[in-house]
Amino acid sequence: MKKKPNKNKRLDNSAFQELYNRRKTITFTLTLLIVGIYVAYILIDAFDRELLARKISGGITLGIYIGIGIIIIGWITTGVYVWWANKKYDSLLDRMKRTTGGHS
Repeated sequence: MKKKPNKNKRLDNSAFQELYNRRKTITFTLTLLIVGIYVAYILIDAFDRELLARKISGGITLGIYIGIGIIIIGWITTGVYVWWANKKYDSLLDRMKRTTGGHS
């Protein structure tokens, strides 16, 4: 089966393909990181509750500290994505717009 020629010249542009692939890579990587950490936490909660119930300081348990850590890691990954989008994605998008005659 032959591939239909694309009427939208932006989709066939090499800058667009690079933009798409880079964005897909970073979003997949960051999502996989967060989901992996969250699933690990849930599995520990399911199979080793005593570990998370261990008191660390006063009445605060290890599970609370790990939960806070997961939230902080979520903020950090959001910051990484925003930094990447501002530094890399925007410049690639501008280059693509220039080469395809897009609007700024």
